[in-house]
Amino acid sequence: MFAYVAACRTHHGIGSSVMNENTQDRFHIGPWLELVRVPNLFTVPGDPWAGAMIAAAVAGRGPAGVALMLVGVASTLLYVFGLLLNDWVDRGQDGETRPERPLPRGAVEAQRVLTVAVASGALGLLFAALAGPAVFFVALVLCGLIVLYNLGLKASRLFGALGMGACRGSSLLLGAASVGISWPVWAAAAALATYIGAVTWLAFEEDGPRPTGMACRLPVGAMGFGFAIALSGLSGGRATPWMGIVGCLVFALGLAGVSAAAAALASAGAARDPERFRAAVGRLIRGLIPWQAAWVLAAANGGRGALLAALLLSGGLIARGLGRRWSGS
Repeated sequence: MFAYVAACRTHHGIGSSVMNENTQDRFHIGPWLELVRVPNLFTVPGDPWAGAMIAAAVAGRGPAGVALMLVGVASTLLYVFGLLLNDWVDRGQDGETRPERPLPRGAVEAQRVLTVAVASGALGLLFAALAGPAVFFVALVLCGLIVLYNLGLKASRLFGALGMGACRGSSLLLGAASVGISWPVWAAAAALATYIGAVTWLAFEEDGPRPTGMACRLPVGAMGFGFAIALSGLSGGRATPWMGIVGCLVFALGLAGVSAAAAALASAGAARDPERFRAAVGRLIRGLIPWQAAWVLAAANGGRGALLAALLLSGGLIARGLGRRWSGS
């Protein structure tokens, strides 16, 4: 795995230099941030937060702050588990198609990646269990979907897209399970799953023809559907002066999310090289953040929803900056 050239015995200076460079890279945090697609991590807590807030709005009560923290951490750890497992499984193929990735270039040992992946999955399940039996059950399902996707589903473009969409939809259900899953939650999870499934479908075009037609319209349509669900969170009979402000903010966030998705899709369609295309896919994933912020704001009608929306949008700004250096795809 590590290209330390056998000639290092006869050219000791060159060999030592290569070894030192690879050793430093192996213990540097940069390759790990690359492995976990660090810009994408900021899109993850919003899934269970949105699920919990929508479920709480339907139930007529606010979600517990501790539960929100637990499901946010659990979903992020399970996401890291999935990403690391993905690169570990694909290390051979990446050696041929993407040799710049951390594992093929020897920046991180494969065994260490697998160990951290398993540890992340186990910790994710632990945090989910602390949030309650229902949350733990959904986390087990999500964990199973992650393993199924990486060990089989992603070999097929269709089943890979469906599997990835199901993973993100389950992430939203993870938060809702801390309150109680109702039909608006299922609708939100379906919208999220459709959007991510469509983005995954597009990501398969990285080395092929650029997406057109329905492939480009589906993510924007799913985002619009999710925006409609966010608006429905305002129709709980709570007519207050604050609602007018919330309505304007939700509309702006929903419009921002749809616009970001449309712009990223246009960029993906126009991209002529894989690097630009991967950057566009990363923008599509980060486009989830204004959508998530609209959901939590609409469902909560101010207060805690405003705080969560502010956290999500702040994270989105950080993710945007990180996306200039680290790929989201």
